[in-house]
Amino acid sequence: HDAKGLLIAAVKDDNPVIYIEHRWLHNIYGEVPEVMFEVEIGKARQVTQGKDLTIVTSSYMTLECMKAAEILKKDNIAAEIIDLRTIKPLDETAILESIGKTGRLLVVDGAWQSFGVSAEVIALAAEKLHSQLKSAPARVAFPDAPTPTSRALANHYYPRAIDIYNAAAKILDLKPRTEEQLGIKHDVPLDVPDASFTGPF
Repeated sequence: HDAKGLLIAAVKDDNPVIYIEHRWLHNIYGEVPEVMFEVEIGKARQVTQGKDLTIVTSSYMTLECMKAAEILKKDNIAAEIIDLRTIKPLDETAILESIGKTGRLLVVDGAWQSFGVSAEVIALAAEKLHSQLKSAPARVAFPDAPTPTSRALANHYYPRAIDIYNAAAKILDLKPRTEEQLGIKHDVPLDVPDASFTGPF
């Protein structure tokens, strides 16, 4: 839905638009209207509603955040996921309204940690809502290192639901847990989204 709506909006926009899609999303299915429609550029989407924690994310990481939110539900934690959709313009209103409600912020970014979207979102929260934050904001992102092609190194590189869960747990003063404790199993290697994916990494 968003892929079609945002692409149409990008084509019809009078300004230059850079449209980036994550290849791991190519096999994701959903309901998409056959008619022409636009998803407003600069408008975030509230994926889930919650009162305990705001998770700001985008692209493929939204799916991992949804998995983590389901696990948090078992701990009676309601996480509100905000899918940015676009990063410039950034939907500051959606971000700040959610943080104002939950008082806690976790940013999950499918990019390097330093000097990226996660830093900008945390800076926004610190500048606009410092007094309303119940705990220090946190982020989950790629380490500041080149993307590995080795499967052994990839296991320590790409963020996944367990990393998001444990980052949220730290914010909420919960105990960290392992994938084994949570019953999470991987049918394919960490750097492979599904069985149909054949490379190059």
